[in-house]
Amino acid sequence: MTDYEFTNNWFEVTEKAIWDNLIPQVSPARILEIGSYEGASACYLVDKLGGERDLELHCIDTWQGGVEHGGIDMTAVEARFDRNLKAAASRASRKIEVHKYKMPSDMGLAKLIASGAGGSFDFVYVDGSHQAPDVLLDAVLGFRLLRVGGVMAFDDYLWHEGLPTGIDHLRCPKPAIDAFVNLHIKKTRRDQRPGEPAVHPEAGRSRKGKVFTGPSARALMAIAERAIAQSARLALPIIRCRAGPGSGHFVAAI
Repeated sequence: MTDYEFTNNWFEVTEKAIWDNLIPQVSPARILEIGSYEGASACYLVDKLGGERDLELHCIDTWQGGVEHGGIDMTAVEARFDRNLKAAASRASRKIEVHKYKMPSDMGLAKLIASGAGGSFDFVYVDGSHQAPDVLLDAVLGFRLLRVGGVMAFDDYLWHEGLPTGIDHLRCPKPAIDAFVNLHIKKTRRDQRPGEPAVHPEAGRSRKGKVFTGPSARALMAIAERAIAQSARLALPIIRCRAGPGSGHFVAAI
């Protein structure tokens, strides 16, 4: 992705190795992204899948930035997003539809739900506001838009601000992601990380897990160690979510 206009390598360093294994298994055609910034993850998906199938990509972002974007010209960031997605779509051999929603995520998600798009997305990526209440709302509404058998992924599970008073748990994603998973416990079956036991207890019961055929345990550990060292991202197990007997959503925290 060297010919794109990216001013950082966040995606390349911390997500790409995981997505290289995850995305071919998901093979999504209809994608929802909450938080797009310069379009690194969206361009990755177009490059990875745009030669195999038509893609419909919905991107929601205010392009106003969050607390972690202080001093950044967000107007320029949005312009780079537009140019990057245009370049990615122009190189794809299949049809690429990019739907851009410049608005707060709750409004964009509510708009999609009201339009009848509930249960229609193959892949939902949550990487918007990192404030816990916002993350929880994005998760709940995004899950309503995810089809049975689809995948939801969260970014920045361990991200937090470097505050002099320590971590403010209302201003980081982890409590929201944990709450979302706990509230959906009856709809979830947790898939294993490599090397973990085949049976995992949930809500006082044991259920057989399914091995995630992704990177090796050593590779996952190396990724996690880099993320922790940077106070950035951590790869977590994929969770299979059931809307009914035999059905499957997935939730992955990245």
